[in-house]
Amino acid sequence: MSFPIYTREHLLKNFKEEDVDSVIAIEKRNYSLFEKHSNLCIDGFKSHMELLDYAFGKNFLKNGGGGVLDIGTGSAGVFLLEALSKAFLPPRIAIDVFEISAPRYWQTVVMNGKDIDRFGKMFDHVQCIETFEHLTENDQIDIASKMIAVSRNTCLITCCGLGHHLGELNKQSVERNKFLNYKGQPNIELLLGLGYRVNLIEGYQILAWHIA
Repeated sequence: MSFPIYTREHLLKNFKEEDVDSVIAIEKRNYSLFEKHSNLCIDGFKSHMELLDYAFGKNFLKNGGGGVLDIGTGSAGVFLLEALSKAFLPPRIAIDVFEISAPRYWQTVVMNGKDIDRFGKMFDHVQCIETFEHLTENDQIDIASKMIAVSRNTCLITCCGLGHHLGELNKQSVERNKFLNYKGQPNIELLLGLGYRVNLIEGYQILAWHIA
């Protein structure tokens, strides 16, 4: 897996000039880690449901439990929350620092993912879907650690690479929601050090999960 060549002109369509060099540096770091841990690479998934089955077993959405927390909910992924709703009893809490769209039987809380430790260990499942790549590395590792602290059972983190965030559609989204700027995928070695299992999914995406 080699580092793709992103021209400065291409990146400048999506990033401020002062951010381009840092984005390239982070991507090169991430790709070097991918090459170092190539044994972790697996084929992609057709859906998030398959991803959940892979990480936690075929009966994950049947056995469920009590309490589920979704971090960085935003306005997307409601279909996944619907599936979790059938498996997990309340509390069902969706948090974000900006707009939140969640099923009516979810409690929505405007807060930073770094503050989830205030909940205590009250969730059987905690997840953060395609949000980490919009956070700084310090915040990524802080939240990943606190996810384990508030989960009684399982944690799930998924991230998408830079290629997924380039293009006109994402540019429009970034212009509309400034918080969506891409800051790089997490350091997989730091996630492994926290006790997460990690796979590098085809298409340069990270899947990390933790089972208590």
